Amino acid sequence: MEELRERVWKGSINVEVMLSDSIVLPNTSISEKCHHLVVLRESFLALYIPAIVRKLGQNVSSIYEDCYKQWWFECNGVPVSWEYPCGVLFDSSCNSFTASTDKDKDAYHLQMWKLHLCHGHKYPRGIIPLVDGLSQIQDYWKHQWKQACFILNGSAKRIMSLSIPDFEAFWLSILSRHQLDYMKIRDKMITLDRVKCVPIRFILPDIPILQPTVSTDTNKKSLNDVIDSLDINLQNDYKIVIQGIEVYSSENVLDLYNLFASIDGFLYIIIKR
Repeated sequence: MEELRERVWKGSINVEVMLSDSIVLPNTSISEKCHHLVVLRESFLALYIPAIVRKLGQNVSSIYEDCYKQWWFECNGVPVSWEYPCGVLFDSSCNSFTASTDKDKDAYHLQMWKLHLCHGHKYPRGIIPLVDGLSQIQDYWKHQWKQACFILNGSAKRIMSLSIPDFEAFWLSILSRHQLDYMKIRDKMITLDRVKCVPIRFILPDIPILQPTVSTDTNKKSLNDVIDSLDINLQNDYKIVIQGIEVYSSENVLDLYNLFASIDGFLYIIIKR
């Protein structure tokens, strides 16, 4: 279990960022308006904006004052939210995943996540404006954990009782990639045999994100039990992807949460039709 957790923690995505045609200087070569990088699945896309702007900013035609404000990403013309973990965004927009029956769990398809970097005074619908940079990202992440903690325990008491140094260490463990530090504080908020409900979000094509109430009234509740309770029509050949891995619908929900919950406290389940 620990080995699988470590693989999820260290999982990464190859990304190609291209300046949007609306902001790139005329006659800019492909190499000058394109940047390749590797992002961590368990991180936030917005954390990479300053480095990308520093790399490509000299070829931007519009005037910008900040490396966070008024920037956003698009994928195939669709705005990409920054508030969800990178792995969740990638899995929901691409078709690359590893089947749970594969012998080599690292055998991800080599697929490039192609994004466009955009800039403007008017954000697209659905994009949360980044006005306070890194502190806003941290505050949003903290809010998500408060919500997850409330779902898990019936109150946010555990997370609210964390000391300021603990909360800072929790956040820094994500930025510095110290998994042991992260798990040490995460475990203060989760007692598996006392969990009331499981923080789960379902992502399906063409519909808003679903966040059902998933109680743990039985330790044998499967993912299929939860899917059956949703008011959605699925084809018989749909696939379930968590952290880039195809999983079986018979898997235990609480076990999946313990293994694959993201850095904001939620388990994200991608339904591929």
